[in-house]
Amino acid sequence: SRKAEKKQEVDNKSKIVEGWISEVLKEQIPGASLQDKLADGVVLCRLANALRPGCIRKFHRSPKMLMMKSENIGASSAILLSSFAHA
Repeated sequence: SRKAEKKQEVDNKSKIVEGWISEVLKEQIPGASLQDKLADGVVLCRLANALRPGCIRKFHRSPKMLMMKSENIGASSAILLSSFAHA
C-alpha cells in the first residue's frame, strides 16, 4: 500500500541520517528511533560542535526538564541552520 511505502521510505532515510550522525560523532547513538535519539538535543549539540568546534560552549548534557531540552534544540538548530544556510 501507499502508506506502507511511505513508512519504508521514512525508515530508510532515518537510517541514512542516523548513520551519518554516528559517522561524524564516531559512535553509535542510543535510542529506539531517530526521533528518540534527537529528542533532548544533546546529540544535536554534539553534532554542531563536531561540525564547528566550540560553537556551542554550554549545553545540558543530561537534560531532565523540557525547558533544558528545548534550549539544547534551539541552540543547535540556530548553529546548524546558520552553518548550512549558505551551502
